[in-house]
Amino acid sequence: MKGINGRPTLQHVARRARVSIQTVSGVLNNRSDLWCSEATIERVRLAVAELDYRPNAAARGLRLGKFQTAGLLVEDVTNPHYMNFARELRRALAAKGFSLVIEDAELSLSAGSLALENLSRQNIDGLFVMASSDGRFKRLYDGIARVGLPLVFLGARGHRYGDCVDLDYAAGLREVAQHLAGLGHRRVGFVCGLPEGERVALRRRLYARALRDAGLRFRGALFEECEPSCEGAARATRALLRDGPGRRPTAIIAVNDLLAIGAVRALREAGLDVPGDVSVVGNDNLSVGAHQPVALTTLSAPLRRMAEVAAECFLKRSHGKGKAKGEAPVTAKLPVELVARESTGPAPPA
Repeated sequence: MKGINGRPTLQHVARRARVSIQTVSGVLNNRSDLWCSEATIERVRLAVAELDYRPNAAARGLRLGKFQTAGLLVEDVTNPHYMNFARELRRALAAKGFSLVIEDAELSLSAGSLALENLSRQNIDGLFVMASSDGRFKRLYDGIARVGLPLVFLGARGHRYGDCVDLDYAAGLREVAQHLAGLGHRRVGFVCGLPEGERVALRRRLYARALRDAGLRFRGALFEECEPSCEGAARATRALLRDGPGRRPTAIIAVNDLLAIGAVRALREAGLDVPGDVSVVGNDNLSVGAHQPVALTTLSAPLRRMAEVAAECFLKRSHGKGKAKGEAPVTAKLPVELVARESTGPAPPA
């Protein structure tokens, strides 16, 4: 017994259970005003099982105004850090009956805008944004806010468009700087490869402040911008080595683990030992970093807790609470942790 698309319909279930379509709908939606016996309810459920009936989620969502689906925009799906978070968020939402649709910003302003626009046009109940949220997508955020879709930003500072789940990278970088200072490092370099449109100056100030707090000097000549890729990091690292042993950095901090791996490769190709000649620190605690020939020292973010807090923010908004009642957006800040491994060691003798 099938419908025109080969699937059983509500009419088929009603006919098998010998009840009205309204009764079947009431049972499937657990309506509190449903007046029928337990025997009738059991007959409907048995008919659903026998026919393998599955409700049309899109039609149900249009009828109820809820689709039990959220969207997630990530900066780069090829970076395991983003996909590790997406997996945790999917788990957190699935526990509440929601599914997740993922779009890739491809480290690009134009691709990110298109991806965000695609998500906002789908049948979703709200959006998570794990991409730089410094105003690059303001026009799109304005439109999303106007239609009332909840927005939750991940790894971002306070944002007027929605709730934020931030990571305390400032404290984490201070811990990294103190770790390197304790090992005797005085010349610390930076390999900074950021997505298109993200302001490098903000990251530069964050690094400079972390070094100052650890009693170290920030040297602008040891700050290298690059493409956000392993090859880009390798080129930036070669540039840091150009002035020879006395002036090159004895430690390098990379913006993430993938760039740190590129930096290590360039150092080894130059005949330098890690960490004997130059120490290297990454960020994100990717499993690939822990299994490099020289295990990578890194900062680790609590991705599971981050996903849980983000899901709580989303569910609160999507259920009509919070902003619908005039509550201002909130920011939750979670700590990151230094994971010291083999890639950092004592500074070489002067």
